[in-house]
Amino acid sequence: MPGRTLAQLRRGTGRLLGLKYWPGTADSSGGTTTLIRDGDARSFPTSHFSGHFGIVTSGTDSGAIKYVSNFTNTSGDFAVTPAGSGATV
Repeated sequence: MPGRTLAQLRRGTGRLLGLKYWPGTADSSGGTTTLIRDGDARSFPTSHFSGHFGIVTSGTDSGAIKYVSNFTNTSGDFAVTPAGSGATV
């Protein structure tokens, strides 16, 4: 049986639990310690991800779990807590 990547395990676990999954990539500009921007997420309705959790999978905060307190589709901005350690998380 072939091995599974961590990304595949996350996706499969989320699907089994009925969780929303978005394999997005934070944009290199526009983010702050409490804001993650992903322009590709603009196709989702406002508040689509609000009240859900996200996992940072690379960078300084890799492995951190973030609570999405608000999502704005016009910019693709995810307001998250707790704050990240870098200018963009």
